[in-house]
Amino acid sequence: MKHTMSKIILMFCAAAVGFSGWQLYRYYNDIHAASDSVSNMLAPVKAETVVLTSPVSYSEMSSKYEDYRGWIWFSSNLISLPIVQGNDNYTYLQNNLDQEKSLGGIPLIDAADSLTDQNITIYGHAVFTEDSSLVFTPLQQLVNQDTYSKNKRFFIDWAEGIKTYEIYAVCNIDRSKDDWNYTQNIFQTDQDFYAFIHNAKDRSSIYSDIDIAATDHLITLQTCTELTSAERTVVFAKEL
Repeated sequence: MKHTMSKIILMFCAAAVGFSGWQLYRYYNDIHAASDSVSNMLAPVKAETVVLTSPVSYSEMSSKYEDYRGWIWFSSNLISLPIVQGNDNYTYLQNNLDQEKSLGGIPLIDAADSLTDQNITIYGHAVFTEDSSLVFTPLQQLVNQDTYSKNKRFFIDWAEGIKTYEIYAVCNIDRSKDDWNYTQNIFQTDQDFYAFIHNAKDRSSIYSDIDIAATDHLITLQTCTELTSAERTVVFAKEL
């Protein structure tokens, strides 16, 4: 059963509320440390590297980290991060791959989702510092048509190999005013599926002419838009 959206709202901006000056310092310092840790996992990128070469070895990462599920990246390096899935939607909010405290957390697949579901939701923190390149923060830029046009596709290296995804909608959704369940993972009918696609495109800040069929598989990416609000930037993509 899906976790309630209210829990998700609390979870993914929870670090923002009630921080003292010292806590904020620790938060920002920890976020940068986590980013450096992820960067150290990446293999050196050569100029001739093919886009569909994963930045890391799946076998090495999965053998070291039990909850590792893949690596997500844009060829533009908008983001390049590991993806995990735990038994809940809490553990990796404030822990890194080594299960050590890290307020930046790690992007995580909704615990209620199966990797075979038609729509998989991946959550990631946004970081509200001068450095807007951390965790899922850069996804906020995709509401701009020009930025979207340069970053239409991203890749995920799963256990079965690399898959390409193309973005068909990007929305800022205020969960305090909009109760649409954009994390829906299973669709009982084609009509339900196309209603989901319509809802995403109807709310989208960008224009996309990509065609979507009822048999397509989807990825939904979510991050916060502001430190203390219920608004989320949500990126919708289909597998090619």
